[in-house]
Amino acid sequence: MKGQRLFVRPATKSDDTSIRKLLENHNVTTEELATEQLIGFLVGTPAAVAGVSFSPSEAEIQYLVVRPDLRKKRVGRVMIGELAALARQRGASRLVLRKRTPFDEAFRRLGFVESGETLVLSLE
Repeated sequence: MKGQRLFVRPATKSDDTSIRKLLENHNVTTEELATEQLIGFLVGTPAAVAGVSFSPSEAEIQYLVVRPDLRKKRVGRVMIGELAALARQRGASRLVLRKRTPFDEAFRRLGFVESGETLVLSLE
């Protein structure tokens, strides 16, 4: 992955098959698909997908899935950065992860802090 850039954009209807493939082994059902999604591509191949919902003051990450072979290669970090930028554009002051995952430590390394049962990243 060195020297390659992750291209992240809002997901479109034509990305549905790629998104479902990424999510199929990560306990995210099609009923849980967020209304707003970002998809990351590496050399034209889907590498990650993130679902987010917005309220006036916060953006809640519904899911963030990185292809297993690309974990620990900064793909998740780039996706969080893109989610944070989108949340700031929408006026949100924080990024929230309510569903706890086995990857909580990775979120902590990215600046998220525990607040009760949630992980929160301040965008201010």
